[in-house]
Amino acid sequence: MIHFRNDPIVNQSNISLALHAIKKPQSSKIYDVFPQNSAIEKYINSVKSSLNSAIDQNKFNKVPNKELIRIKKTISKLKNNKDIVIKPTDKNLGLCIMDADFYLKECHRQLDDSSTYKKLDKSPNFKGILTQLKRILYKFNHLYNKDNSLTYLAKTILYPLINNIYKIGKFYIIPKVHKPTIVGRPIVNCIDTFTSFTSKLLDKLLQPIMKRFPSYIKDSNELVLHLDSLKFDKNVLFFTADVVNLYPSIDINEGLISLEEAMNLFKTDNAKLILELCKWTLMNNYFSFNNVIYKQIKGVAMGQSMAVCFACIYMSMLERKCFQKCKLIKSDFKYPLYFKRYIDDIFSVWKNKEDAEIFANLMNTKMHKNIAITSEFSNHSCVFLDLKIYKGDNFSHSDCFDIVLFQKAINKYQYIPHKSFHSKFIFKSFIQSELNRYLLKCTNPFDFFNMKKLFYGRLLRRGYKDNYLMSIFNQFQMGPAELKLLRQQKIASLKKTYFQEKNSVQTTPLIYKTRFSPIHLKLNLNKILKPTLEAPLHFDPDWDLITNRKDPIICYMNNYSIGGLLQRL
Repeated sequence: MIHFRNDPIVNQSNISLALHAIKKPQSSKIYDVFPQNSAIEKYINSVKSSLNSAIDQNKFNKVPNKELIRIKKTISKLKNNKDIVIKPTDKNLGLCIMDADFYLKECHRQLDDSSTYKKLDKSPNFKGILTQLKRILYKFNHLYNKDNSLTYLAKTILYPLINNIYKIGKFYIIPKVHKPTIVGRPIVNCIDTFTSFTSKLLDKLLQPIMKRFPSYIKDSNELVLHLDSLKFDKNVLFFTADVVNLYPSIDINEGLISLEEAMNLFKTDNAKLILELCKWTLMNNYFSFNNVIYKQIKGVAMGQSMAVCFACIYMSMLERKCFQKCKLIKSDFKYPLYFKRYIDDIFSVWKNKEDAEIFANLMNTKMHKNIAITSEFSNHSCVFLDLKIYKGDNFSHSDCFDIVLFQKAINKYQYIPHKSFHSKFIFKSFIQSELNRYLLKCTNPFDFFNMKKLFYGRLLRRGYKDNYLMSIFNQFQMGPAELKLLRQQKIASLKKTYFQEKNSVQTTPLIYKTRFSPIHLKLNLNKILKPTLEAPLHFDPDWDLITNRKDPIICYMNNYSIGGLLQRL
C-alpha cells in the first residue's frame, strides 16, 4: 500500500482545521477521488508497472520444504486443539499455553460482572443503531453536500451501513502470569467493527484536547527532556501513583460530562457534535464471546481507538477538580512542583508530604467511588515507566535529578533472534536504537556502560556473533566525558524534534508499506519508488505532492510469526 498524502480524518492534529475540512469536503482537494490523469494516478501506475516487471524478472522456483511442511502441520494441530488456548501474556512475557477450561472460566468470571457487561438474548438491530449515527450527522449538517451527495465524513463513518457490514468486536483475555494469582486482562478486538470508523475519527479529534492539559506527557523521552534542565531543592519528595483498572472503571455518563467540561474549558469548535459521536460510540460497544453477544455498559473497551484520549481527558478533569478541592481543605495547600501523568501512571515532585497525602487521599476513591490509586512516597528515588529517577551525584552537583533506565525483573528480553527472517537492516537498526535509548536514559556514564554490557550478553544468548555486535557497539566505545557530550547532543537533537513536532507542519515522505519476503532481496525498491514522471503540461496541484518530498520510505510490516499463527480468538 502506498500513502501519498495526509488524510485529515486520520492525520489532522488541529481540531478546527480537521472539522473545517469535514464541513466542506467538496471544496477540499484532499477529499476528491484522484482524477484519471492526475500526477498521483500516473505515479501509482508507474510504480505498479515497474514492480511487476522487476518481479517477473526475479521469479523464484518454489521448492517444497519438508521442514516448513512439518511446521505448518504442527501449527495447524496446535491451533485446532480444543483442549488448550494459546495467547500472548501481559507485559510481553511470551506466549502462554492455557487449559481451555481455565481460560473459559476466567473469561466468564469477568463477563458475569453485570455492572460492566450485559448478556444479550438476541442480536441487536445494528442497522437501526447506525441509523442513529446518520441522524446525528444530519442534525449537525454533516450528512449531505449541497448536491445531496453524502459528505466524505458520512461516507467514512457510515461505511458499515452503506455496505451492510455489521461486524462486532471479539472479547479475549491475555493472562497476567507475573501476578501471584493469574487473572486475565480483558481486551475487545475492535478492528473494522461498525463503531471503529467513528472511534478512529474521535481519536484524532480528542488528541488536541488531551494534549492541552498541563499533566499530559507523550512518553518517557519527553520526561527526560524536562528533567534535563529542571532544578529542585534538596528536600523535595517523589510521589508516584497508578490508577487501578482505569478503562473499565470510568462511568460512561460521567466521562461524557468530563469531556464536555474540557471542551468548554478550551472552547473547542463543534463540541456538541464530538460529544454526540462519543456518546454513540461508547453506548454501542457490542462484542461476542463463545457465540454469545454482550454489551459493555460501564467503562471503555481496551481496543477502541478513542479509549486512551477519552480516559486521559477524564483523568485530567478529575485531577483538576481534585486540586481545587485540596485548596478548600487546606488554604495554604501548595501545588506540586512538577506533575505529569502518562495515561494511568503519575509522576510528581512535591515540597512537603502533607500536601501530597491530601491529594493522594482525595484521588483514592474520594473524587469518584470507581477510581482508586496505589501510590508511593520517597525522599530518594522512584520508578516511572522505564525510568528510575533518583537523587545521585548529578543531583548533588547540579540540583537536576539523576536518571537510569529501569528494567523489570520479569523482563524476558525476547529480542529478534539473529536467524529470524527480517531485512538485514532491521537487526542493526534495533540494536543501535536500543543503545541510543540507554544513552538518553542514563545520566551517569557508568550506568550506561553497565546497561550496554548486559545488552551485549543478552544478544549473544539470542544467537548474535561477537564480530557482528562489536561493529555496532564500538560506535559507543568512549570515555565518560565524551559520552556525556554525546548524550547532550542527542538531547538537543531530540528537543528540536519535539519542538518542531508541536509547532510546525512537516512534509510527510511517501511511504511504501509491504511485508518483507525473499523477493525484496533482489528488488531495488528505492529505484522503483523514485518518481520519474515528466512535468505536466497544465497545472496539477498533485505534482508537488510527489516531486517535492523526501525520498520514499520503505516500511516493512511485521511478518506472520509462529506465535501469531498459533493464536485464535
